[in-house]
Amino acid sequence: MENSDAARSLESSVKQLQDRGVKNVVVSLGEKGVFLRDSQGHTVSFPADHRVQAVDTTAAGDSFTAAMAYGLSNGWQLTDAVKLAVRVSNIVVTRKGAQASIPNMWEVEGESSL
Repeated sequence: MENSDAARSLESSVKQLQDRGVKNVVVSLGEKGVFLRDSQGHTVSFPADHRVQAVDTTAAGDSFTAAMAYGLSNGWQLTDAVKLAVRVSNIVVTRKGAQASIPNMWEVEGESSL
């Protein structure tokens, strides 16, 4: 993550959540990607895929959360679930609408370039 006031503010806010008992914090930053701080204090930034042309961001956040929940409920590591969520939301933003923009799993698996 870049060393800026915004980055320091984000890291400070995440640390405050963890000081209150939240184990893992995942923050979607839209076109700037995703920030993760895990229960051991490790941070990982997942860049957004700038190769996609965003058409409509409707349902991107919901789809991100659902994909991450899918991965975690299937026993995936947190970082792998976040990677899936990033891939799904990268697909969603390239399509118009809400329900119509949400890919099924075979579409996500077929998006190896994402």
